[in-house]
Amino acid sequence: MYLDYGSGRKHPKGFKTSDFTGSPKYDYMINNYKISEIDDGMVDIINCRNVIHHIVPEDVKKVIGEFRRLLKKGGELRISEPKKEYFIQNKILDIIWYRYLYYDKDIYLPTFYYDFRRDIEEEHFYHSVTIDDFKNEILVFRKK
Repeated sequence: MYLDYGSGRKHPKGFKTSDFTGSPKYDYMINNYKISEIDDGMVDIINCRNVIHHIVPEDVKKVIGEFRRLLKKGGELRISEPKKEYFIQNKILDIIWYRYLYYDKDIYLPTFYYDFRRDIEEEHFYHSVTIDDFKNEILVFRKK
């Protein structure tokens, strides 16, 4: 199974969708960072685009733990997040997007850049590649 974690308004073709909203347009609901409808080790690839920076820093380890639970051994984790040098620009866009255009006050907007890589436990994942994606970087990890 291919899973898009925190699909929002866009998701890659061929991926099951998931989101925090509970909308019926998604395949799975994320509740307290977990997708209880998916059994352990059932996912081949998790795609997570522009989600991690909307998680309060003290909860990022919970999200990474859920990725570890969901992925098969050798499974791929793709995390795409804004580069540090674009933090302020991205923050402004997030404020416009989530506080004015869509008025979604429940989405966490970070006040500082948080490097989530420190929360990826090396005993469970290894970093395989980093891909430059304009203002984002895509970090690809494999579950050990």
